[in-house]
Amino acid sequence: MKKLKIIALVLVGMGIVGAIVAYKMYNMPHKNFATEKADFELTAQAIFDEFNADETAATTKYVTHDQTIQITGFVANVSQDNDSTTTIGVSATAGEAAIANCSLAPEFVAEAASLKTGDPITIKGQCTGFMGLIDPAVMFIRCAPIK
Repeated sequence: MKKLKIIALVLVGMGIVGAIVAYKMYNMPHKNFATEKADFELTAQAIFDEFNADETAATTKYVTHDQTIQITGFVANVSQDNDSTTTIGVSATAGEAAIANCSLAPEFVAEAASLKTGDPITIKGQCTGFMGLIDPAVMFIRCAPIK
């Protein structure tokens, strides 16, 4: 009987520790890309060309390790999705179609209002991959425009 109590106490203790760890992991703050040092600094054209040439290698390089990517280009468009996500389309040269779509982190949405098509832009965020079917573009999330 004493052995059973010890096992029960150990299991309860392990459950409590597991719950605490899970709670801490769930509430861990997201990486702030505005203040993070960029792991890679590229032009929008350069990262687009890498994904277009070899998507698997580019995904391994930019996506799988939660890298901070900084790209430069020109504002192609600013749009707001149905779920209130603001996205900046970045092109290689002014007046062209977007080759990178950067969804802004909520704290930077107000800055998007001042952007105009053709403005030069530098933006940091997390690359999530390449959408290449209809309008090919490299996708970024939690982005922060850099001043």
